[in-house]
Amino acid sequence: MELRHLRYFVVTAEAQHFTRAAELLGMAQPPLSQQIRQLEQEVGIPLCDRTGRCGALNDAGRAFLVCAQDILQRAQAAVQTVQRAARGEVGELTLGFTESAIPMWK
Repeated sequence: MELRHLRYFVVTAEAQHFTRAAELLGMAQPPLSQQIRQLEQEVGIPLCDRTGRCGALNDAGRAFLVCAQDILQRAQAAVQTVQRAARGEVGELTLGFTESAIPMWK
């Protein structure tokens, strides 16, 4: 399973229509439908009712949507953390005091 498949599913579920989702993703509708179908095959269960649009998520689709959104958010957070670390914005600061400094803080 690839992150792009999860993204395609989330956008399609939120748009509630394959054609609208394809436009938002900048791709044609048939390849998007094919990617959603492949995702369904991979998870082993249909995620939406095929009524010409994917707006009608079934119970499995609604549960999967929550998980897919969480995974995509975590992936984005991981990328941002790595980028911050590369800029030196993430690290650990350890402070130490000698006993002679403690009376000044009382």
